[in-house]
Parts: sequence; structure tokens; C-alpha cells
Amino acid sequence: MTRRERQLTTLGRLKSLTRDEARRRLGAAQSEHAQQQARLQELTSYLQDYRRLAVSGSSPTVHMNREHFITRLHQAVDLQTTVVAQSESRVRQAELGWMATRQDARSVDRLLENERQSQQQAQDRREQSALDEHAVLQFGRAGANGLAGG
Repeated sequence: MTRRERQLTTLGRLKSLTRDEARRRLGAAQSEHAQQQARLQELTSYLQDYRRLAVSGSSPTVHMNREHFITRLHQAVDLQTTVVAQSESRVRQAELGWMATRQDARSVDRLLENERQSQQQAQDRREQSALDEHAVLQFGRAGANGLAGG
């Protein structure tokens, strides 16, 4: 293995580790986003259920408390909607990061493969040159033996 091949192999391993870490971060971001979406759905559902179950004919104090609670639920839904948007943004960023590290790892893999092919071609040329030299020497001997005998 040549020095360049060792360097590219080491670089490839590092890029693979970086890619794997980026994939882990993407998975974590996707999981967090799913949890935040579920939380938003729960709050929205609770708000809808609470409105539907509201009893009419209650005292003004109960009505005022209910309206205050509904307002607080609206605020919670709005806040959670913002949290979901932020988590979605983190997912997009993690996807971009993962795609970039995946591309980097692939590029290094291609460089390493090109280096190996180049080394193999150089080895093939050396072997062919050695075979050609051997054939010339054999032909030269056969020719010299033929001239000496004739």
C-alpha cells in the first residue's frame, strides 16, 4: 500500500465516521421533530375537545375561567407551532449536513479507488515491461543460437 493510499484510507475512515455522526444527528432531529409534532397534535386536540365540551348556562365566573383557559391553550398551541417549525428547520439542516458528509465520504472513496486503479495500472505496466524484456532476451538468445549454428 502506497503512502497516498494509506492517507486516503485514513481520510476515508474519518469521513465515514463524520458521515455516521451526521446520520445520527439527523435521526435525533427527526425523532425530536416527531415528538414536537405529536405534542402539537395533543394540544390542538385538547383545545378542540375542551371547546366542544364547554357547558353553557354556567356562572359568569366559570365562563370567564373557561375562556381564560381556552386563551392559554391557544397560546400553548401557538408556541408549540413555533417549536415544530424550529424542529423542522433543524431536520432540514441535519439533512443538508448528512448529505454533505455523505458526498465527502463518496468523494474520498472515489479518490481511493482511482489511486488503487492507478497503482494497479502501474504494476501491470511494470509486469508487461518485464515480460517484454524477458521475451527480447529470449528472442535474442534464440537468434544468436540460430546464427551460431548456421
